[in-house]
Amino acid sequence: MTDIESTTGWWVEGDQEMEHYPHAQTADEAASDFFSGLTSERDRSEVYPAAAFRLDDHGCQYDYTDVTLVVHPDVPPCSGEHDHDWQSPHEVLGGIKENPGVWGKGGGVVCREVCSYCGRYRITDTWADDGQGGVMSEPCITYEDANDESQAWAERQHLPVYTRRGEWVDDPDGFRVSFAVTTQDRIVLQRDDHLDGSVVYTALEVESEDYLPEHGEPDEYTTIGECAVTNI
Repeated sequence: MTDIESTTGWWVEGDQEMEHYPHAQTADEAASDFFSGLTSERDRSEVYPAAAFRLDDHGCQYDYTDVTLVVHPDVPPCSGEHDHDWQSPHEVLGGIKENPGVWGKGGGVVCREVCSYCGRYRITDTWADDGQGGVMSEPCITYEDANDESQAWAERQHLPVYTRRGEWVDDPDGFRVSFAVTTQDRIVLQRDDHLDGSVVYTALEVESEDYLPEHGEPDEYTTIGECAVTNI
């Protein structure tokens, strides 16, 4: 015969241990206690399988229930003191322009995003293998380090913004370079149109108060740095 205490509540057996939860009313409640405190030791979600059951007076198991827990990785820190800002730029992630960074997988999708501050990637897989021949009960989250492409994109997302006043004027002495003035005194914009289709804007602080874009590259100036541009 099994002692009375063993027949109360639920038992949960995991990979290498078995615990008794005499006050648990359900298998899920016992599993919640059993899995409490588990963390993912990897940079992706992990599945922890176990089995919950009850014991009768003869020590035989009944109400046998498979239980699993999906544990997600800790979110890696962003750059500076920022929180991650997950976005889906087509030029970084690829895919179709209407839904960049998303690909079908089985009965779900794999979605890639990139942080506009640090360039790190987050991948969400809604049809991930649970290691038991099935699919995870929750989407699998994976984090990947930034690469040169994502870092370069991120650096352009939070640039100082200048408002352009007037039209762009081609530099008579420069190839694919043009200039425009801004709403701020002595701040001039230089636009570089690259052969790959990308455009880079640079803010310049000119010495002359009489500068006009028709003059081309200013004679004397200080480069402020790369910037973003809005129009009036």
